[in-house]
Amino acid sequence: MNDFKVTNIIDSNTIEVSPYWQMEYNGHMYSGNKINVRGLEGLGNNEEVVNRLNKILINTEQQLTLDSPELIDYLNTKDAVVSCSIYLGQTNVAYYFSEFFISK
Repeated sequence: MNDFKVTNIIDSNTIEVSPYWQMEYNGHMYSGNKINVRGLEGLGNNEEVVNRLNKILINTEQQLTLDSPELIDYLNTKDAVVSCSIYLGQTNVAYYFSEFFISK
């Protein structure tokens, strides 16, 4: 899944993109604009993470790639949610948040 633009940061691991993504699963077509960023789960609604996501993902000129999407909320086929790894250029976005996952 390529060529998406982030339009909104909802919380520490959920973003909205444009255009809507689409994927087929079990013979049904699903679409949506919400994506859970794999690797940022469990951060709650951390304001520092939200601010950094805004700086990294909003208005970027780099290519945004969604890798290995997995449907996680698909009761409504036109407003489903996927979890996937997000790459900005060649870098997984979770890399920019490694300090949140290092044991202290």
